[in-house]
Amino acid sequence: MLIDVSKLDEQQRKRIIKKLVEKLGLSQAAKMLNVGRSTLYRYVNSDQSIPLDIVRKAAEMLAQDELSDAIYGLKVVEVDATTALSVVVKAMKD
Repeated sequence: MLIDVSKLDEQQRKRIIKKLVEKLGLSQAAKMLNVGRSTLYRYVNSDQSIPLDIVRKAAEMLAQDELSDAIYGLKVVEVDATTALSVVVKAMKD
């Protein structure tokens, strides 16, 4: 998924980095992004600005559903046909 990280606000950038840290752990994520652990910790836990190249690398390491969850807060989950149909029926009744 190609994403223009320059159009993301600072909170969205931080959520991408946080999602990568959740996925890989702080040490592994820092190693993959070529930054120190303390620097990555500061990116996640402070108001320090995150460089665009770091966000771009992190976004490339996330799956499409993980990235959409981080940016938009939309969690993609697998559902069966019965659940999907019940949601549609409920929405039509409402």
